[in-house]
Amino acid sequence: MIATIASMTAVLETPELTGRIGGPLGRRAAKRGPWFDPARFALPLAGLTMALCLLRQVPCRPLPGDFPNAYKRLCYSDIQSHYFARGLATGSGIYEGQTLEYSPLFGYLVQLSRWVAGFFSAQAADTPFEDQIRASTAFVVTSAVVLSIFFLATVAAHVAMGNESATTATDGVHVRSWDGLLIAISPVVFFAGLISWDLMAVGLASLALLAWAKRNPALAGLCFGLACAARLYPLAILLGLGLLCLRAGKLKSWLTTLGVAAGTFALVNLPVIVMNFDGWVGYWRTALDRTNADLGSFWYVLELAGINVPALNVFVFGAMALAWIGLAYLVLRAPRRPRLGQVACLAVLAFLIFSKGYPPQFALWLVPLVVLARPQIVDVAIWSVGEVIYYFAVWGFLDGGIGRGSSGEWLYWLAIGLRICTQLWLALRILDDINRPWEDPVRTPFVDDPIGGELDHANDVEWAAGLAAAPVDEQPSRAA
Repeated sequence: MIATIASMTAVLETPELTGRIGGPLGRRAAKRGPWFDPARFALPLAGLTMALCLLRQVPCRPLPGDFPNAYKRLCYSDIQSHYFARGLATGSGIYEGQTLEYSPLFGYLVQLSRWVAGFFSAQAADTPFEDQIRASTAFVVTSAVVLSIFFLATVAAHVAMGNESATTATDGVHVRSWDGLLIAISPVVFFAGLISWDLMAVGLASLALLAWAKRNPALAGLCFGLACAARLYPLAILLGLGLLCLRAGKLKSWLTTLGVAAGTFALVNLPVIVMNFDGWVGYWRTALDRTNADLGSFWYVLELAGINVPALNVFVFGAMALAWIGLAYLVLRAPRRPRLGQVACLAVLAFLIFSKGYPPQFALWLVPLVVLARPQIVDVAIWSVGEVIYYFAVWGFLDGGIGRGSSGEWLYWLAIGLRICTQLWLALRILDDINRPWEDPVRTPFVDDPIGGELDHANDVEWAAGLAAAPVDEQPSRAA
């Protein structure tokens, strides 16, 4: 099946169709100069993407006597709605005697944005509603500015990760740095960038990968710890990194990263624990022990179809555990040690595919990982189309147009199925690259793992080398 998929897309990946602008460089073309600096294009385009993302929120700006239908206008944002629904407009503290609505690091950003909004309008409980509306606009804009900084950091980190990617096979061009453009102009960021505060976690996870690529395990641990204090998904990347380090005999560096990450996570959580221990415990209990399927998940489709899965948590965590066992087997048995970008993407995909819920902003987690794992326009586009279609479908479902019990409910089911299929397509493409490392678009005869840091060109430990399978095309035939 993997071979069939590879052959189907071979034509689409010819240099004429998917090469850089203008196709392959001519023999007289310059390979140096300001126009060959990807940051010259990637960072302004990233800023433009976030500016357009903020403009998309304008139709949802509340006015006195008018709260627009955010689902119908396709501009719903937790940032806007939580300002009123969670008591931020009337001065209620997010850590005062209640279960937390946000992860600790998100909570700090919320408090910062609310403090800045206070310069524009009063925050007392008897504040006129018009002033609260003005303050809410300042709150959203402040959050958007901070999240834009994290998105710019994400793009800059991926440009920097490609600084060593120039080889004779690439005609001296830093090809991997140009992959940052695929992140900077991602339609997923345009549509989902301001639904919640997830771009903070995405930026910190990217900085962690950059620090690891620059062979700084302690700094990588610091960034991983901060990222996990925002969202837990970077833990999957960190564990995948541990599998690679196990095969390469680099556990000492990984344990340094893990230890610093754990310490950083604890320090970020400590003030919240002191201020509101019960609320902190309640937040994590709610995040981990939720027993119902939620929007966007495979399990939710079963629920809509009238199939109730008993002991849902058992099935969810069991499926994730099996996926992780498969990933560990793959890392240890692959003919060549997989790249960090490949393992990170597969690890997060395993979590998202089997998760109990899939809000549209979760797609942001995959934006940089997809580019690291499979930096091909065709594959990135296919995955992006699946996510964007689901983005439109979920608001139609919540607005009722294709909602539960309506005649068009099947369209929502179809959107979830399509999104999962595009994720599986991506996973199969990555698996094909791992089993056929000589066809990996990132690797050339002299490239191993550009962001692997200490893993790059490292030899496998003896016992792991004995486990590694022969490449697919070198496997003995059945006839033999």
